[in-house]
Amino acid sequence: MAVCVQLSGQNSYLNERYRRGRNLNNSLAMDQSNYYIGSGININSRIYHYSRINFQGVVTDTLNLLFSDTTIRIDNCKECLQVHNGTLYNMYSNFPKNSANDTATIVLSKIHLDLHDTIETKVFTHSGYNAVRVEASVFDSDSTFLIAGYGARKVGANLNFKYDLLLAKFDTSFNLIWITTVPGSTSNNIPFGPIGGNIVLDNYGGILVSGNPYVEPFPKLGFAARFDSKTGVSRWYKEFKGNHGIGGMYCANRDDGKYQFIQNWYSKASSSAIRFNIGIMDTLGNILSQKIIGEKNTNQFCLGLLRTLDGNYYAAGTGRTAGAYGIGLKFSPELDSLWQDYYWHDDPWEWSWIGTFRQKLDSNFIHLGIHIDHFNASNGSKLYSWLLETDNHGCDTSGCNLGREDLQEIKRIEFSIYPNPSHGTFQIKFQDQQSQGYYQLEIWDMLGRKVSEEAYWVEDMRLELNTDLPLGVYNVILSKVGYLLGSEKLVLE
Repeated sequence: MAVCVQLSGQNSYLNERYRRGRNLNNSLAMDQSNYYIGSGININSRIYHYSRINFQGVVTDTLNLLFSDTTIRIDNCKECLQVHNGTLYNMYSNFPKNSANDTATIVLSKIHLDLHDTIETKVFTHSGYNAVRVEASVFDSDSTFLIAGYGARKVGANLNFKYDLLLAKFDTSFNLIWITTVPGSTSNNIPFGPIGGNIVLDNYGGILVSGNPYVEPFPKLGFAARFDSKTGVSRWYKEFKGNHGIGGMYCANRDDGKYQFIQNWYSKASSSAIRFNIGIMDTLGNILSQKIIGEKNTNQFCLGLLRTLDGNYYAAGTGRTAGAYGIGLKFSPELDSLWQDYYWHDDPWEWSWIGTFRQKLDSNFIHLGIHIDHFNASNGSKLYSWLLETDNHGCDTSGCNLGREDLQEIKRIEFSIYPNPSHGTFQIKFQDQQSQGYYQLEIWDMLGRKVSEEAYWVEDMRLELNTDLPLGVYNVILSKVGYLLGSEKLVLE
């Protein structure tokens, strides 16, 4: 663990707790100046609460939605709150209260950014399934979005609940465009199954869904599945087991025809210790390389993965000892561990739990979770929503020298291709003057196959290129010393 020593002139980043939304699965969104939190409230399962909090940590607006149906409990999705075109979108699940999960539905809703009221709400179910649940969402265009989760059905003589992976596409009026379900590989005698918790849009017309069948009997599995983005047709589904089980798998797009992934990797058969298996996977689900990182003999797990603005990868989640603490870790595209750090709201022996996170435009990370105050509670433990901000080096205090250096941070390069479409001869034109040196140029087809790879010496603002590739659409990738710099589409006709 790295230790920050605060010196004169240093300021702590945001590290605040709030007594409003109080749920283990708080959801988080943000725009240019505000954070938005959505949460069911544990003391009243029929209330859904929204908060708008500015970047200084001040709550500026709130909204409570009370559901009149006393038979339901609200279970929000931590990856489903989105700010899109000036509107707040949310997707969460309604479960039967104090009964089997046999009639759960998904609620799709729009909310004013000033949290004045809801704009539109729709309840979604799926024929053939007793229950549906949402775990992740992402906008794939200005007018459409995707949700992932599961559909539950009763199977076998014992009527076990069986989960099928669910992926659905809607327009912004909540009209269903297509829906796809994929069963897991286990028999009907084993309940539960894959739960989609992570959606990645790639550059080749594909959608990758990964996640964690967290209620499946031990040993647990991680999985990934790829779908056609236009039709939703399933291309493949693969499960990953690890040595002693995998407690979840999350992916990110590399922009070079491959995916980066992280798996919560059980390092003991007792499931008491988890390390992180990071790696690179191609668009067919083949693992190209992988590596175990993280501290040994600790019980910790990540809850997502994102590609950072400097071209590396960041994951965050929670560790457990006597209490719980937040963790953050960063690694390079080449699978080099850059750093890992731990976070609390105030006292290490209380519970400080990170559930979801985003990267801001200034490169800092904002995390949302819960804090349980054991020491200062007058009437037992108190549960709070918790917002934590750290910088790109994992420090929660500005100007804090942690003695850690990331790999060289190379900014993305803006370039264009001319003429485009081309008959085979074209130029790469850079927007700004580039430092001279060798740059790697790769060309990938729309099936995710690398069809050309060359190194070029660059010393001005353009490259002259020639290719005899077949007619079609290609993705041109520019990199330097392993770092992705930019990508553009090339049309050959």
